Amino acid sequence: MISIVIFLIVLSVKVMAVDIGSDTAVTRFNTQQTVNDGDRIAGFAALEGGFVLADSAVTGFFDSFFSVSGDIDLRGGTLVLLRDLIFSNNVRLRNLGNVVGNNHTLDVFGAQKIPFFDFNCFYEFITTIAFGIDNTCVDWAFDNTYIAFGFDFGASSGVAVLEFNGATLVLSDFIVVPTGAVQVNSVRWRPGEYLIAMVRDQNATSELDIVDFAPGGPTLSLVDSLNIATDNITACAWRPDGAYLAIGGDVPSAQLSVIPVDGAGNLDVGNIVTVAITPDRAVQLEALDWDPTGNFLAVGVADIGSESDLLIYEFVPLPTNTLTLNAEIDLGFSVLSTSFNPTFTQRVAASLSTGASEQIQLFEYDNGGGGAGAGSLTKISSITDLEAQAQSIEWTPDGGCLTVGRDIFGGTGALRTYAINQNTFEFFLQTDLATTNDVVSISNSPNGQLITTAQGVVGASDNSVYELLDFGATQYTWSNVNLELGSLNSWNDCTITFTGASIVDGKGGTLTLGDSCKLFVEDSSTLTFRDITIKGVNSDVIQPIDTTSTIFFDNVKLILDGTYSFTLGHFEVNNVLRISGEGFQFNYQTDLVSSFTTNTSLIIDRGVVFNYDPPISNQNLLNFEDDTASLYLLGGTLQSSNVGLQLTKCRVFFDKLSYLSNQGSSLAQAIIFGDGISTANNVCVEFMPATNVVLQQGFFRNANV
Repeated sequence: MISIVIFLIVLSVKVMAVDIGSDTAVTRFNTQQTVNDGDRIAGFAALEGGFVLADSAVTGFFDSFFSVSGDIDLRGGTLVLLRDLIFSNNVRLRNLGNVVGNNHTLDVFGAQKIPFFDFNCFYEFITTIAFGIDNTCVDWAFDNTYIAFGFDFGASSGVAVLEFNGATLVLSDFIVVPTGAVQVNSVRWRPGEYLIAMVRDQNATSELDIVDFAPGGPTLSLVDSLNIATDNITACAWRPDGAYLAIGGDVPSAQLSVIPVDGAGNLDVGNIVTVAITPDRAVQLEALDWDPTGNFLAVGVADIGSESDLLIYEFVPLPTNTLTLNAEIDLGFSVLSTSFNPTFTQRVAASLSTGASEQIQLFEYDNGGGGAGAGSLTKISSITDLEAQAQSIEWTPDGGCLTVGRDIFGGTGALRTYAINQNTFEFFLQTDLATTNDVVSISNSPNGQLITTAQGVVGASDNSVYELLDFGATQYTWSNVNLELGSLNSWNDCTITFTGASIVDGKGGTLTLGDSCKLFVEDSSTLTFRDITIKGVNSDVIQPIDTTSTIFFDNVKLILDGTYSFTLGHFEVNNVLRISGEGFQFNYQTDLVSSFTTNTSLIIDRGVVFNYDPPISNQNLLNFEDDTASLYLLGGTLQSSNVGLQLTKCRVFFDKLSYLSNQGSSLAQAIIFGDGISTANNVCVEFMPATNVVLQQGFFRNANV
């Protein structure tokens, strides 16, 4: 008889608004400071470890004279600037939020990284449960409700099932197989079913058990077992279709096997396919994972000399029933855990044993069309800030975040999550949560909302659950803020609405807008882009939302990667607006006048079409103020709809092979230079050497006098 005592830890704290630091004496903070609702970062607070808003409901105030170092994380909350906020040269901005600028500057010029991600990877602690037994492995069921975990207690070991009701963990049932004190190394739910595979160290009874769970009881019952009786089985993994189970261990000459399993959970021992990993290298506890197709299996083994530590096997099911080594790589360390990315299916992550400087490595896997030795593994990224070995890693179901369970080190969190930039493959730490013990096993719920952990030895929190933070929609408001950027910035998954009078000053750098990022200008508001190159311009990524909205372009280069349409409000150009992006089109489709001030230039680069297509019959919505304002066609196309287009006062420069195109059906609907009335409205035309200008269609009329 085993008595399991459950301790449920519940914590409730009411947080009052405070000042962080002082307005009279300098206080240095070397660790990241948490800003709760109403908190103020005081005048002489020197934040060298950064700061984080507690959650999306928080409004925090920045009032410090000092620049900020470390990681800054707005978490969807609101930051109110009472003074300029200047980032030092080792800041990383983790996540966006709302910013009330009060006409102060948000200066990120010195920041190392300004990453905004396609995926939310922030989690918070929900609940924990303790049994006073060793808890070594864990796995979520397909229904996001039940959690299986393996345990050993005194003379017995087995598997237990917990129910998570959204707030707490409740023990449903457990089954014990009397075997002596042996460790349970892995438990895995069959995809879409309430069947659990459990593997254990060598014993006289069984190293592999299939257990059925009946939620209605709830009860657990043994279905089938397999006794190897020679060595340990350390890992197991169901093929995605649930028809086969892979097991790995340190059985000599039979370290890796794949077993067919019928619908009831019975093992088809007559059709086991087994391979030897020679020289003998044991499969590690969390180091067995199928790719999403079920055709390839990532295996991590113990390090022996110059032998490979990460192996990829190709599996061909019955009737062929073969396992073939397709790719391998020597990393110089034992591979403790492997995880194929479920979305970016050619990427596999591996965590390495103590001593590795790159504790987690990401590989691009090419199967080479299949076959023995045909595949290859190429390292494309790594994580180097863990400080301790990661015993368990797993991608979230969307493939955007890597969850990491590691050994405790120096009081920092043993549960971590990392976001990955899908273009550069760089990892960024998102969640760093403290635990009571080493995290030896982790599992993400199939819906991607929850993480559960097993923390190994007897402790106050054997199993814990963490929930994905809900930032709400990634739509933020920045008001009256002067944003100064660094040299390279990439924004994804963000919708920012600028209100009041705001400035984005690139300081000569580049801002890349991802497909999921849009910048809007509120009614009766202005947004100035200054000294900046903006990439990823397409559709309506930069757009006024009202007729009273204005965008100022001041020394700006727009690089189109799709058709961009300007449909509301108006813009004004100071100095230069240059439009690049060969093969793409800038549509001018607002019914308001946009202006080019004195000594300004609109440059249309090679292969770009500037299409004048207003929704009203007005040919004069592009206003060049005088003859110091210029239009340059450097191999680009000036095109108008059947409304026609009339330019006055300005200078037009043609260079290379440039084009005019007009959809009008008469001279009255042509592209027209001058007004035929006043010399003050003439257009001065200049042709650079070796220039050709082609009228592709329609009409052009010279109305200069």
